[in-house]
Amino acid sequence: MSGTPQNWIRREFGELAEIINTRWTADSQSNARTCIELEHIEGGTGRVVGKTDAADGASTKAVFQKGDVLFGKLRPYLRKYWLAESEGVCSTEIWVLRARPAAAVPGFVHLLVQTDGFQRWANMTSGSKMPRADWDLVSGAPFWVPPVQEQQRICQIAQASTRYYNGLCDLLERKKQAGTALTQQLIAGTLRLPGVKYAWRDRCLGDLFRNRRERGQSHLPVMSVTQNDGLVERTCLDRKTDSTLTAKEHLLVRQGDIAYNMMRMWQGAYGIARHDGIVSPAYIVLAPSDEIDSEFASYWFRSNRLRYLLWAYSYGLTDDRLRLYYKDFARIPVTVLPIDAQRAIAAVLRTCDSEIALLRRQLKAFKNLKNGLVQKVLTGQIRVKE
Repeated sequence: MSGTPQNWIRREFGELAEIINTRWTADSQSNARTCIELEHIEGGTGRVVGKTDAADGASTKAVFQKGDVLFGKLRPYLRKYWLAESEGVCSTEIWVLRARPAAAVPGFVHLLVQTDGFQRWANMTSGSKMPRADWDLVSGAPFWVPPVQEQQRICQIAQASTRYYNGLCDLLERKKQAGTALTQQLIAGTLRLPGVKYAWRDRCLGDLFRNRRERGQSHLPVMSVTQNDGLVERTCLDRKTDSTLTAKEHLLVRQGDIAYNMMRMWQGAYGIARHDGIVSPAYIVLAPSDEIDSEFASYWFRSNRLRYLLWAYSYGLTDDRLRLYYKDFARIPVTVLPIDAQRAIAAVLRTCDSEIALLRRQLKAFKNLKNGLVQKVLTGQIRVKE
């Protein structure tokens, strides 16, 4: 590194931290009961989003103490790390790293495993399908390291930014839960909007939506249904989605239509077309009648009652093989509000969704800012003064 900060020295990672190989089994006398598995650590954030009881499993676990750094060695590119806040046990696919007190503080080791430099060494892996980080390589990774006192100051800044980030995450989760509850109440009519006429009418979904079977047009973008983001242009997806089908072999979807995945409709795999496009012929395209508002329907399909009916009218031997064909979708009996009431409810829920989207953008922006700050502080580009 050019322009090495004053008083920083070059150390290998193994000089800063050691692996702890203490093991725990169900017949151990240890009181450590909290168990962290790989799926409990959120990738790229350092947050633990779940845990289990060690007594529930029979496999051997690794033991950690408060202040140890956990790092997922299996598929290290997932960036799963955590600074332990209490003692416990974890999967043996997780490294338990303990700072060497003379060289590093625990929080500084925790920051180092988040850096791009550490990730490069951790991803010099063995195994193609189940890659694992190699300690013999990682322990030799070189880093420029400040004195312990400066490490502590760096950690204080990092901890403050982490608390703010976690606060945003908690706020987002509360907003999402509130939005879900509001959706259920407004759709069911247990919470009513002032000035809105509530007069339910008996219909079948086939009365509200017809099945659009028009051929695709070559000048329109190809779109895909996703479970989290609805109907999006295929070019926006991270995954490879090449198709040998021509445009005319796709289905036309018009602005305001709803397209759904036959195998995942009951799990929420549908979306509104915000503009004209074409979709896979494996999808069902629903063209709304004058009695239904598409945006309202997108919330309506999330309600407990509709989700149950969408599942009940799907057919297959197991849940992962259930398919909802249009002929069965059309038979589903429902009670529906007048169009004006639908639009009023949709407007309220749209505002709620906008707040959630804004929080997501703030969270993403702050995460990028935080990660950039950590990289600069840990390379000495920004010095933390007393």
